[in-house]
Amino acid sequence: MLEVSIIIPIYNGIAYIDRCIGSIQASGVSADKYEIIAVDDNSTDGSLARLQELESKIENFRAFHRRKAGPGGARNLGLNYARGRYVMFVDVDDTIDGAAFARFVNNLLPLYAQHIIGLDCVKVDASGVETTYFTVVPPYCREMSGPDYMARYPLVGVLWAYLFNRSFLLASNVRLLEKCVLEDEDFVTRVFSRAETVTFLPVQYYKYYYENKSGLSNIPDVEHQQRLMRDRLTVITGLKRMREAMCDPDLEEGLDRKLCDLTIDTLRILVSKPYDEEQIRLALDTLKSERLYPLPANDYGKAYTRLRRATDTPEKVLQWRARRGSTLWRYIARRFLHWRIV
Repeated sequence: MLEVSIIIPIYNGIAYIDRCIGSIQASGVSADKYEIIAVDDNSTDGSLARLQELESKIENFRAFHRRKAGPGGARNLGLNYARGRYVMFVDVDDTIDGAAFARFVNNLLPLYAQHIIGLDCVKVDASGVETTYFTVVPPYCREMSGPDYMARYPLVGVLWAYLFNRSFLLASNVRLLEKCVLEDEDFVTRVFSRAETVTFLPVQYYKYYYENKSGLSNIPDVEHQQRLMRDRLTVITGLKRMREAMCDPDLEEGLDRKLCDLTIDTLRILVSKPYDEEQIRLALDTLKSERLYPLPANDYGKAYTRLRRATDTPEKVLQWRARRGSTLWRYIARRFLHWRIV
């Protein structure tokens, strides 16, 4: 059996395909230990043709096509064809540290069978400067359950920070939401909620090019941003339903933390993106109906308490919206709205 299936969803990624796939090949890992599954989501820039060309040249590379199912749908198709013991997701505009990946696959991965393995990542700016992605050091080389981890540490909802045991995913029957943003937050939260064994390893293998992102969440079109907010609220309400159905105290605590994080991020987006007063009030009403707004009175520290007080009415949120270009707003956004519960 292959050790790893690497799934790459692609939409108009022609500028990055060779760099991304080349970084994986440069690892020198034997082709019988991993496979690359690239799924084109109806690109219009020649991405599919390039993938098909690479498929004819690379023995452990397979290319598929899906018609506008979004990144979640493309990843689901990749999961259907995956054969590896573990599955990892890579974004086409990011790269892999080949040396770190080789050490991990050749020497470490055969020793593990956990449901989820977390690895380190770095952020890369437009100048190539690298910084640590995680703000909180995870508990390296310690095994715990997914709910236990969520109750103790902030859960980062990015797919490429983890490897997922494929047998576990099949047994859990969790799939990514299709045609929906925030599908990664939804998926990561749900699989952690079901995972019996999770471990983190100090292997810095992934390079996230954050300043070059041109993803769905950054499109400034007003109607598009409204669709994104509807998707975001759908994910939040779905996770809240899951939280209400659970009877595990550790999982309830972890889901409460995650839902607060998502609510804080939603407040930041409502203030910083092109939403008018009616749209902001409607979004806040939805969060209020789920008892997530105002932010719950949890003991998450002084910064959380201050943020809760500063946004506890729609009028205050609208005031921050009006001040979003001010020095005070920039301070609040930097100090609080980009802060995560730890």
